[in-house]
Amino acid sequence: MKKEAITTQQWLKFIDREKLQTFQDLFSKSFGGSMAFFSLDDEPLTVWSRESLFCRALQKETLSRCEESAKTFKASLSTGRVKVYVCPFGITCLYCPVFFNGQPIAYAYCGGIIYPDSKLDKKLRLKYHLPVLNTNEVDNLALLLESALNLLDADYASLAERPSS
Repeated sequence: MKKEAITTQQWLKFIDREKLQTFQDLFSKSFGGSMAFFSLDDEPLTVWSRESLFCRALQKETLSRCEESAKTFKASLSTGRVKVYVCPFGITCLYCPVFFNGQPIAYAYCGGIIYPDSKLDKKLRLKYHLPVLNTNEVDNLALLLESALNLLDADYASLAERPSS
């Protein structure tokens, strides 16, 4: 049986954009980095939480390099697993696919994280309020995000087939 496809906008309406934004804001606040949700076509679905000003400043000079790095990791989103990536500037990012009806529908991006052994100057870390997390903390953050977003992968057909009480 072929699964019925829905658009990203239909999905966003179904799960409620405001609830997704609230989850994102609280998740971002909990680790101190930036976060946003995007369609598979890279259209923003939510408003950035704590957008990384460091990354924004860097992208003025190196946007194409950042975009190329991101493409590599976004291409592997269909695996269903969160990807942890450290950019050439030492910023750690997470790309996590969001599935609905068993199909990828969007992805979450978390970033602006620095590992303790980062070569980034401490003054820059402080100036841009970059959270410092160790490898274990980032791995736990990735697992928590992936697990939480897996809750959104509802089987749409089974929702429609529920008997009324």
